[in-house]
Amino acid sequence: MKKTLSSFEVACVVEELQVLVGGILDSFTMPDKKELFLGVHKGGKAYIRLVAGKVLYLTHEKKLAERPSGFCSFLRKHLDQARLIKVVQASGERVVSFCCEARAGAFELVVELYGKGNILLLQDGCILGCAETKTWKDRVIAAGEKYAVTAKAGLDWEQVCTCSAHDSLVKALAADGGLGGLYAEELCLRAQVSKNLSPKEISPVQCRKLKDVWMRMVDEKKAGYCIFKEGALIDVTPLRLLQHDGLDVQEFPLFSDALAFAWAQEEEAADVADVRRRIEKLATIIVEQQKNIASWEKEREEALQTAEYIYHHYTEVHALLEAARAAFESKKPMPAAVKDVKQKEKKIVVELSP
Repeated sequence: MKKTLSSFEVACVVEELQVLVGGILDSFTMPDKKELFLGVHKGGKAYIRLVAGKVLYLTHEKKLAERPSGFCSFLRKHLDQARLIKVVQASGERVVSFCCEARAGAFELVVELYGKGNILLLQDGCILGCAETKTWKDRVIAAGEKYAVTAKAGLDWEQVCTCSAHDSLVKALAADGGLGGLYAEELCLRAQVSKNLSPKEISPVQCRKLKDVWMRMVDEKKAGYCIFKEGALIDVTPLRLLQHDGLDVQEFPLFSDALAFAWAQEEEAADVADVRRRIEKLATIIVEQQKNIASWEKEREEALQTAEYIYHHYTEVHALLEAARAAFESKKPMPAAVKDVKQKEKKIVVELSP
């Protein structure tokens, strides 16, 4: 199942989020360190789910959090009742900014959807706070630091199609063109250009065709599609793809709806797997305890037999103990019934005859 979004898919979600522009931010919930449910009220309540490094989508349900994290409280302090002014994607990047107007001024909530990701609150391009502080050789993500995203230049089709160092067209489109493997494959299928062609073999006509087909894909009406193979959910897309012909497809009105469904399925499966692991662990504990119970029952039976013997032969046992005590004190040989002597603990081992 899809774990991260491509730049194209991020753009599709951002387009769906435009319906919330002008709404009021009125709830902030962080079930995890880098997961935020942003509540927006605009003619009704909706949530934007942000999972740094993975996904964002529009939803009408949210997870609960045991208690607000420090960063969550920080966001509430600055953004509660702020108005959402715009939602934008940094050109060609998997970075989305939520520009807000609050009582204390303009703020920008940024979610990074690449790598390990992050969630940051900016004001005037400066980081006020972030979900995770990071330090690299040439960059620092921390409060007080400047934050900037280097936007990618527009896709140069001629450069990608004819000058790429990759050995195949599909790799050039996926990497140099930033389309990702799935949509690079789809573009080649729709344009009827072999994906295995070397970029150096692409003709100007094929290059123009690839560009035109991609622009039609970008302009195509979006929805949500969950793709199943042999009953298993394998992908989620905003377009119906040729490469998924013959597979089972569940359609949703929005890409966000499909993402919400897919993530719910994935998390439910993870919860079930976790429950199964716990059940297996408990079953192992029960087996071990049953073994211990059998051992304890045996010890209990032996202890009862010993107690009964002592009760019925109290005079003989008492005399033996007194003789053993005297032998300890006088350092004389123990009575014959004593099989072992533990000098340090001042204990004796006696074999009882029925």
